[in-house]
Amino acid sequence: SIVVVGGGFLGCEVACKLAEQGRDKGVEVVHAYVEPGALYRYVPGYFSDYVTERLRGMGIKERPYHMVLSINDSTDKTHNLQLVLQGFEQSKLDCGHVVFAPTHLEANVELAKQSGMEIDARCGGVLVNSELVARTDIYVAGDTASYPDAILGRRRIQCYDHSYHSGALAARNMALGGRETYDHLPVVTSHGAALGLEVAVIGDIDSNMEMLSIAQVAGSAAPPPPAAA
Repeated sequence: SIVVVGGGFLGCEVACKLAEQGRDKGVEVVHAYVEPGALYRYVPGYFSDYVTERLRGMGIKERPYHMVLSINDSTDKTHNLQLVLQGFEQSKLDCGHVVFAPTHLEANVELAKQSGMEIDARCGGVLVNSELVARTDIYVAGDTASYPDAILGRRRIQCYDHSYHSGALAARNMALGGRETYDHLPVVTSHGAALGLEVAVIGDIDSNMEMLSIAQVAGSAAPPPPAAA
């Protein structure tokens, strides 16, 4: 069995892929997260319920409201590891492998603090300017950088698209002595073909935001465009 930890887009994507590839091999997939449902932090409750049920329909054992407290060697010789989980009560789960796929990681800024760099008190990243400079000759890119976005304000984002483009810009500025500013608007993508779900997010996404949903039944005609105001 394999335990996937994390109820965000990445965790759902990994759980789906493992369930697909392991179905014919008898692989059991357990999906554990602290939220009430899959994608609960990002989408309205009804859509989280829908995704959670689709995951269950794939044979994935959903474990909402569960936090991993520790991982130890299993005393059961048929498994490698034993997880201690905290739900409504504490429990133990033996498994062969664990995949950590969280999307809400805190930035490790201890070295930056020791070096006298400024830390963003709101989002926890290292404060940089639009050229990704934290201090003279020190650049910060990727998940740890708290950078000024011209549209959304200062933010710290965790995604491949941001890490790739911010890293490339910091490298160019360092190597070429440039003053290029970071104006890329990162796109968060997730592919869950088995769920019938393709996600592309520009900007922030949060379940507390007002969200407009348009549902289309498979095989039906696309809804007509809204009338011009």
